[in-house]
Amino acid sequence: MGPVFVTDGWRRKALAVVRSLGRAGIRVVVGDTGPIPFAALSRYCGGRARYPSPSTSPDKFAVWLAGHLEQGGYRVCMPLDDDTLEVVLHCRHRLPASVALPFVGQEAFLLARDKASTFELATVLGVPCPATVVPGGPEDLDGVSGQLRFPVLVKPRRSLGSRGIRYVATPEELPRAYLDVHRRFPRPIVQECLPRSGPGLGVSALFNSESELRAVFVHRRIREFPLSGGPSTCRVSVEEPELAETAVRLLKALRWIGVAMVEFKVDLRDGVTKFLEINPRFWGSLPLAIAAGVDFPLLLYRLATEGDVEPVRSYEVGLLGISEYGDLLHLIRGREKGKILRSLLSLDRRTVRLDTLAWDDPLPFFGYPLTRLIGRLARR
Repeated sequence: MGPVFVTDGWRRKALAVVRSLGRAGIRVVVGDTGPIPFAALSRYCGGRARYPSPSTSPDKFAVWLAGHLEQGGYRVCMPLDDDTLEVVLHCRHRLPASVALPFVGQEAFLLARDKASTFELATVLGVPCPATVVPGGPEDLDGVSGQLRFPVLVKPRRSLGSRGIRYVATPEELPRAYLDVHRRFPRPIVQECLPRSGPGLGVSALFNSESELRAVFVHRRIREFPLSGGPSTCRVSVEEPELAETAVRLLKALRWIGVAMVEFKVDLRDGVTKFLEINPRFWGSLPLAIAAGVDFPLLLYRLATEGDVEPVRSYEVGLLGISEYGDLLHLIRGREKGKILRSLLSLDRRTVRLDTLAWDDPLPFFGYPLTRLIGRLARR
Protein backbone atom coordinates (compact mmCIF):
# COMPACT_ATOMS: atom_id res chain seq x y z
CA MET A 1 0.00 0.00 0.00
CA GLY A 2 1.46 3.32 -1.11
CA PRO A 3 1.95 6.28 1.25
CA VAL A 4 -0.56 9.10 1.74
CA PHE A 5 0.04 12.82 2.14
CA VAL A 6 -2.50 14.48 4.47
CA THR A 7 -2.71 18.27 4.71
CA ASP A 8 -3.95 20.60 7.47
CA GLY A 9 -2.35 18.62 10.26
CA TRP A 10 -3.38 21.12 12.93
CA ARG A 11 -7.01 20.03 12.55
CA ARG A 12 -8.45 17.38 14.86
CA LYS A 13 -9.95 15.59 11.88
CA ALA A 14 -6.40 15.12 10.56
CA LEU A 15 -5.68 12.97 13.60
CA ALA A 16 -8.71 10.81 12.78
CA VAL A 17 -7.44 10.34 9.22
CA VAL A 18 -3.90 9.53 10.37
CA ARG A 19 -5.12 6.96 12.89
CA SER A 20 -7.52 5.35 10.44
CA LEU A 21 -4.90 4.86 7.75
CA GLY A 22 -1.98 4.18 10.10
CA ARG A 23 -3.82 1.42 11.91
CA ALA A 24 -4.41 -0.20 8.52
CA GLY A 25 -0.66 -0.29 7.92
CA ILE A 26 -0.54 2.66 5.51
CA ARG A 27 2.30 5.18 5.88
CA VAL A 28 0.93 8.69 6.41
CA VAL A 29 2.88 11.94 6.15
CA VAL A 30 1.23 15.01 7.69
CA GLY A 31 1.69 18.50 6.30
CA ASP A 32 0.84 21.92 7.69
CA THR A 33 1.90 25.56 7.63
CA GLY A 34 3.08 25.38 11.24
CA PRO A 35 6.18 23.71 12.67
CA ILE A 36 4.45 20.97 14.72
CA PRO A 37 1.16 19.74 13.25
CA PHE A 38 -1.12 18.34 15.94
CA ALA A 39 -1.76 15.11 14.00
CA ALA A 40 2.00 14.54 13.66
CA LEU A 41 2.11 13.70 17.38
CA SER A 42 0.34 10.43 16.62
CA ARG A 43 2.34 7.21 16.72
CA TYR A 44 0.70 6.42 13.37
CA CYS A 45 2.26 9.43 11.65
CA GLY A 46 5.14 8.39 9.39
CA GLY A 47 6.56 11.85 8.77
CA ARG A 48 5.75 15.54 8.62
CA ALA A 49 6.27 18.42 6.23
CA ARG A 50 5.84 22.20 6.35
CA TYR A 51 4.41 24.09 3.39
CA PRO A 52 3.48 27.66 2.33
CA SER A 53 -0.02 28.80 3.26
CA PRO A 54 -2.65 27.73 0.68
CA SER A 55 -4.78 30.70 1.81
CA THR A 56 -2.23 33.51 1.51
CA SER A 57 0.29 32.00 -0.95
CA PRO A 58 -1.68 29.59 -3.17
CA ASP A 59 0.82 29.65 -6.05
CA LYS A 60 3.78 28.88 -3.78
CA PHE A 61 1.80 26.11 -2.14
CA ALA A 62 0.90 24.58 -5.52
CA VAL A 63 4.55 24.55 -6.63
CA TRP A 64 5.65 23.09 -3.29
CA LEU A 65 2.96 20.40 -3.35
CA ALA A 66 3.77 19.24 -6.88
CA GLY A 67 7.44 18.83 -5.96
CA HIS A 68 6.75 17.18 -2.62
CA LEU A 69 4.33 14.63 -4.07
CA GLU A 70 6.79 13.78 -6.85
CA GLN A 71 9.74 13.34 -4.50
CA GLY A 72 7.78 11.44 -1.86
CA GLY A 73 6.42 8.76 -4.17
CA TYR A 74 2.93 9.15 -2.74
CA ARG A 75 -0.01 7.07 -3.88
CA VAL A 76 -2.78 9.36 -2.58
CA CYS A 77 -3.14 13.00 -1.52
CA MET A 78 -5.89 13.96 0.96
CA PRO A 79 -6.43 17.71 1.48
CA LEU A 80 -8.65 18.28 4.53
CA ASP A 81 -9.61 21.98 4.59
CA ASP A 82 -11.72 23.98 2.14
CA ASP A 83 -9.01 26.46 1.16
CA THR A 84 -6.39 23.74 0.75
CA LEU A 85 -8.64 21.51 -1.31
CA GLU A 86 -9.68 24.40 -3.54
CA VAL A 87 -6.05 25.18 -4.41
CA VAL A 88 -5.27 21.49 -4.96
CA LEU A 89 -8.23 21.06 -7.31
CA HIS A 90 -7.23 24.21 -9.19
CA CYS A 91 -3.67 22.94 -9.75
CA ARG A 92 -4.70 19.30 -10.24
CA HIS A 93 -3.22 19.23 -13.75
CA ARG A 94 0.20 20.18 -12.35
CA LEU A 95 0.36 17.32 -9.85
CA PRO A 96 2.00 13.96 -10.63
CA ALA A 97 -0.39 11.69 -12.52
CA SER A 98 0.69 8.80 -10.30
CA VAL A 99 -0.86 10.46 -7.23
CA ALA A 100 -4.59 9.82 -6.80
CA LEU A 101 -6.81 12.71 -5.72
CA PRO A 102 -10.17 11.06 -4.95
CA PHE A 103 -12.28 14.20 -4.89
CA VAL A 104 -14.90 15.92 -7.00
CA GLY A 105 -13.94 18.37 -9.77
CA GLN A 106 -13.32 22.05 -9.13
CA GLU A 107 -16.62 23.28 -10.60
CA ALA A 108 -18.81 21.10 -8.35
CA PHE A 109 -16.60 21.84 -5.35
CA LEU A 110 -16.94 25.61 -5.79
CA LEU A 111 -20.69 25.28 -6.22
CA ALA A 112 -20.92 23.23 -3.01
CA ARG A 113 -18.91 25.88 -1.12
CA ASP A 114 -21.27 28.65 -2.22
CA LYS A 115 -24.31 28.93 0.06
CA ALA A 116 -26.35 30.91 -2.46
CA SER A 117 -25.84 28.23 -5.12
CA THR A 118 -26.59 25.34 -2.77
CA PHE A 119 -29.78 26.97 -1.48
CA GLU A 120 -30.88 27.48 -5.07
CA LEU A 121 -30.16 23.81 -5.81
CA ALA A 122 -32.01 22.67 -2.69
CA THR A 123 -35.03 24.77 -3.64
CA VAL A 124 -35.12 23.26 -7.13
CA LEU A 125 -34.98 19.76 -5.60
CA GLY A 126 -37.75 20.55 -3.13
CA VAL A 127 -35.54 20.36 -0.05
CA PRO A 128 -36.81 22.59 2.80
CA CYS A 129 -34.51 25.52 3.64
CA PRO A 130 -34.62 28.55 5.94
CA ALA A 131 -35.97 31.62 4.14
CA THR A 132 -32.94 33.13 2.38
CA VAL A 133 -32.29 36.27 0.33
CA VAL A 134 -29.16 36.83 -1.78
CA PRO A 135 -28.67 40.57 -2.36
CA GLY A 136 -26.34 41.57 -5.18
CA GLY A 137 -24.69 44.01 -2.79
CA PRO A 138 -25.45 46.75 -0.24
CA GLU A 139 -27.43 48.65 -2.86
CA ASP A 140 -29.94 45.79 -3.11
CA LEU A 141 -30.99 45.70 0.56
CA ASP A 142 -34.22 47.64 -0.01
CA GLY A 143 -37.10 45.25 0.46
CA VAL A 144 -35.03 42.46 2.04
CA SER A 145 -36.48 43.11 5.49
CA GLY A 146 -40.00 42.56 4.18
CA GLN A 147 -39.10 39.11 2.86
CA LEU A 148 -37.76 37.64 6.11
CA ARG A 149 -38.79 37.14 9.71
CA PHE A 150 -36.38 38.67 12.19
CA PRO A 151 -33.98 37.90 13.75
CA VAL A 152 -31.82 37.04 10.74
CA LEU A 153 -28.23 36.02 10.09
CA VAL A 154 -25.87 37.65 7.61
CA LYS A 155 -23.57 34.85 6.41
CA PRO A 156 -20.57 34.74 4.09
CA ARG A 157 -21.41 32.83 0.93
CA ARG A 158 -18.58 30.43 1.65
CA SER A 159 -18.59 28.21 4.71
CA LEU A 160 -16.17 29.53 7.32
CA GLY A 161 -17.54 27.88 10.45
CA SER A 162 -18.85 30.64 12.69
CA ARG A 163 -16.48 33.26 11.28
CA GLY A 164 -18.07 36.27 9.61
CA ILE A 165 -21.65 35.49 10.68
CA ARG A 166 -23.61 38.44 12.12
CA TYR A 167 -26.79 38.13 14.16
CA VAL A 168 -29.30 40.86 13.32
CA ALA A 169 -32.23 41.36 15.69
CA THR A 170 -34.16 44.10 13.87
CA PRO A 171 -34.58 45.47 10.32
CA GLU A 172 -32.91 48.71 11.40
CA GLU A 173 -29.67 46.89 12.19
CA LEU A 174 -29.48 45.06 8.85
CA PRO A 175 -27.77 47.67 6.58
CA ARG A 176 -24.82 48.18 8.91
CA ALA A 177 -24.42 44.48 9.70
CA TYR A 178 -24.61 43.55 6.02
CA LEU A 179 -22.00 46.15 5.09
CA ASP A 180 -19.64 44.94 7.84
CA VAL A 181 -19.77 41.37 6.50
CA HIS A 182 -19.71 42.50 2.85
CA ARG A 183 -16.41 44.36 3.35
CA ARG A 184 -14.67 41.12 4.41
CA PHE A 185 -16.74 38.56 2.51
CA PRO A 186 -18.38 40.10 -0.58
CA ARG A 187 -22.08 39.58 -1.33
CA PRO A 188 -23.14 37.59 1.75
CA ILE A 189 -26.55 35.99 2.11
CA VAL A 190 -29.29 37.06 4.53
CA GLN A 191 -31.16 34.21 6.18
CA GLU A 192 -33.85 33.82 8.81
CA CYS A 193 -32.45 32.59 12.12
CA LEU A 194 -33.78 29.20 13.13
CA PRO A 195 -34.40 28.68 16.87
CA ARG A 196 -31.05 27.82 18.43
CA SER A 197 -32.43 24.95 20.50
CA GLY A 198 -33.47 22.98 17.42
CA PRO A 199 -31.21 19.93 17.02
CA GLY A 200 -28.65 19.93 14.23
CA LEU A 201 -28.03 16.84 12.11
CA GLY A 202 -25.23 15.90 9.77
CA VAL A 203 -25.30 13.38 6.93
CA SER A 204 -21.84 12.21 5.86
CA ALA A 205 -21.45 10.34 2.59
CA LEU A 206 -18.91 8.77 0.25
CA PHE A 207 -19.32 8.39 -3.51
CA ASN A 208 -17.19 6.54 -6.06
CA SER A 209 -15.93 7.98 -9.35
CA GLU A 210 -19.32 7.27 -10.96
CA SER A 211 -21.15 9.24 -8.23
CA GLU A 212 -22.55 6.02 -6.79
CA LEU A 213 -23.14 5.99 -3.03
CA ARG A 214 -20.72 3.80 -1.12
CA ALA A 215 -21.27 4.87 2.50
CA VAL A 216 -23.56 7.10 4.56
CA PHE A 217 -23.63 8.06 8.23
CA VAL A 218 -25.92 10.33 10.26
CA HIS A 219 -25.23 12.08 13.54
CA ARG A 220 -27.24 14.43 15.74
CA ARG A 221 -25.61 17.33 17.57
CA ILE A 222 -25.98 17.50 21.34
CA ARG A 223 -23.56 20.29 22.28
CA GLU A 224 -21.31 22.73 20.41
CA PHE A 225 -18.71 25.41 21.01
CA PRO A 226 -18.79 28.37 20.65
CA LEU A 227 -22.25 28.33 22.22
CA SER A 228 -23.51 30.80 19.60
CA GLY A 229 -22.81 28.23 16.88
CA GLY A 230 -19.67 26.28 16.12
CA PRO A 231 -18.32 22.75 15.73
CA SER A 232 -20.12 20.03 17.64
CA THR A 233 -18.43 18.99 20.87
CA CYS A 234 -20.82 16.13 21.62
CA ARG A 235 -22.87 14.19 19.09
CA VAL A 236 -24.60 10.82 18.76
CA SER A 237 -24.93 8.38 15.86
CA VAL A 238 -28.54 8.02 14.71
CA GLU A 239 -30.63 6.48 11.95
CA GLU A 240 -32.48 8.97 9.75
CA PRO A 241 -33.14 7.19 6.43
CA GLU A 242 -35.28 9.95 4.89
CA LEU A 243 -32.79 12.66 5.80
CA ALA A 244 -29.93 10.55 4.46
CA GLU A 245 -31.83 10.13 1.19
CA THR A 246 -32.32 13.90 0.97
CA ALA A 247 -28.61 14.57 1.46
CA VAL A 248 -27.67 11.92 -1.10
CA ARG A 249 -30.10 13.49 -3.58
CA LEU A 250 -28.40 16.87 -3.16
CA LEU A 251 -24.92 15.42 -3.67
CA LYS A 252 -25.95 13.27 -6.62
CA ALA A 253 -27.28 16.40 -8.32
CA LEU A 254 -23.71 17.70 -8.15
CA ARG A 255 -22.32 14.41 -9.52
CA TRP A 256 -20.33 14.11 -6.30
CA ILE A 257 -17.12 12.12 -5.93
CA GLY A 258 -15.39 11.43 -2.63
CA VAL A 259 -16.56 12.60 0.79
CA ALA A 260 -18.91 15.35 1.95
CA MET A 261 -21.12 16.19 4.91
CA VAL A 262 -24.52 17.87 4.56
CA GLU A 263 -25.82 19.86 7.53
CA PHE A 264 -29.47 20.24 8.56
CA LYS A 265 -31.32 21.77 11.50
CA VAL A 266 -34.79 21.13 12.89
CA ASP A 267 -36.94 24.29 12.85
CA LEU A 268 -38.85 24.04 16.13
CA ARG A 269 -41.48 26.49 14.86
CA ASP A 270 -42.87 24.01 12.34
CA GLY A 271 -40.99 20.79 13.11
CA VAL A 272 -39.40 20.66 9.64
CA THR A 273 -35.76 19.64 9.22
CA LYS A 274 -34.12 22.25 6.98
CA PHE A 275 -30.97 22.25 4.86
CA LEU A 276 -28.12 24.51 6.01
CA GLU A 277 -24.98 23.79 4.00
CA ILE A 278 -22.66 21.31 2.31
CA ASN A 279 -19.19 20.72 3.73
CA PRO A 280 -17.36 19.48 0.61
CA ARG A 281 -14.54 17.67 2.45
CA PHE A 282 -13.85 15.79 5.67
CA TRP A 283 -15.72 17.13 8.71
CA GLY A 284 -14.92 17.69 12.39
CA SER A 285 -17.07 14.88 13.83
CA LEU A 286 -15.29 12.29 11.66
CA PRO A 287 -14.03 10.24 14.67
CA LEU A 288 -17.60 9.25 15.58
CA ALA A 289 -18.33 7.86 12.11
CA ILE A 290 -15.14 5.79 12.21
CA ALA A 291 -15.94 4.49 15.70
CA ALA A 292 -19.46 3.54 14.58
CA GLY A 293 -18.11 1.41 11.74
CA VAL A 294 -17.97 3.77 8.74
CA ASP A 295 -14.23 4.27 8.23
CA PHE A 296 -14.41 7.07 5.68
CA PRO A 297 -10.64 7.73 5.38
CA LEU A 298 -9.81 4.08 4.73
CA LEU A 299 -12.75 3.71 2.34
CA LEU A 300 -11.59 6.81 0.45
CA TYR A 301 -8.05 5.43 0.25
CA ARG A 302 -9.34 2.15 -1.13
CA LEU A 303 -11.51 3.98 -3.67
CA ALA A 304 -8.42 5.86 -4.81
CA THR A 305 -6.16 2.82 -5.05
CA GLU A 306 -8.55 -0.02 -5.92
CA GLY A 307 -11.15 1.82 -7.99
CA ASP A 308 -14.18 0.94 -5.87
CA VAL A 309 -15.35 -0.54 -2.56
CA GLU A 310 -18.31 -2.54 -1.36
CA PRO A 311 -21.08 -0.30 0.03
CA VAL A 312 -21.23 0.12 3.80
CA ARG A 313 -24.91 -0.26 4.62
CA SER A 314 -25.01 -0.18 8.44
CA TYR A 315 -23.29 1.28 11.48
CA GLU A 316 -23.64 1.29 15.26
CA VAL A 317 -26.43 3.59 16.44
CA GLY A 318 -26.41 5.29 19.84
CA LEU A 319 -22.66 5.89 20.09
CA LEU A 320 -21.75 9.19 21.72
CA GLY A 321 -18.74 11.07 20.34
CA ILE A 322 -17.11 13.71 22.56
CA SER A 323 -14.50 16.31 21.65
CA GLU A 324 -12.80 16.50 25.02
CA TYR A 325 -11.39 20.03 25.08
CA GLY A 326 -14.32 21.53 23.19
CA ASP A 327 -16.88 19.91 25.46
CA LEU A 328 -14.97 21.13 28.50
CA LEU A 329 -15.20 24.69 27.16
CA HIS A 330 -18.92 24.21 26.57
CA LEU A 331 -19.28 23.05 30.17
CA ILE A 332 -17.30 26.03 31.52
CA ARG A 333 -19.12 28.65 29.43
CA GLY A 334 -22.57 27.07 29.38
CA ARG A 335 -25.49 28.06 31.58
CA GLU A 336 -26.57 24.52 32.48
CA LYS A 337 -23.31 23.32 34.03
CA GLY A 338 -24.98 21.16 36.66
CA LYS A 339 -27.31 19.45 34.20
CA ILE A 340 -24.50 18.75 31.71
CA LEU A 341 -22.13 17.51 34.41
CA ARG A 342 -24.77 15.13 35.78
CA SER A 343 -25.44 13.78 32.29
CA LEU A 344 -21.71 13.22 31.71
CA LEU A 345 -21.32 11.39 35.01
CA SER A 346 -24.28 9.14 34.25
CA LEU A 347 -23.07 8.10 30.80
CA ASP A 348 -22.64 4.44 29.95
CA ARG A 349 -18.93 4.30 29.18
CA ARG A 350 -19.53 1.47 26.72
CA THR A 351 -21.32 3.90 24.40
CA VAL A 352 -18.83 6.80 24.67
CA ARG A 353 -16.04 7.43 22.15
CA LEU A 354 -13.51 10.22 22.64
CA ASP A 355 -12.21 12.20 19.66
CA THR A 356 -8.60 12.56 20.80
CA LEU A 357 -7.68 10.38 23.77
CA ALA A 358 -6.75 6.84 22.73
CA TRP A 359 -4.86 4.43 24.96
CA ASP A 360 -2.80 3.12 22.06
CA ASP A 361 -1.98 6.70 20.99
CA PRO A 362 -2.11 9.07 24.00
CA LEU A 363 0.37 11.79 23.00
CA PRO A 364 -1.98 13.84 20.77
CA PHE A 365 -4.42 14.34 23.67
CA PHE A 366 -1.76 15.64 26.04
CA GLY A 367 0.09 17.60 23.36
CA TYR A 368 -2.96 19.29 21.82
CA PRO A 369 -2.87 22.52 23.91
CA LEU A 370 0.85 23.01 23.23
CA THR A 371 0.55 22.46 19.47
CA ARG A 372 -2.38 24.92 19.32
CA LEU A 373 -0.30 27.55 21.10
CA ILE A 374 2.75 26.98 18.90
CA GLY A 375 0.56 27.04 15.78
CA ARG A 376 -1.02 30.36 16.72
CA LEU A 377 2.35 31.93 17.45
CA ALA A 378 3.74 30.64 14.14
CA ARG A 379 0.79 32.08 12.17
CA ARG A 380 1.21 35.60 13.57
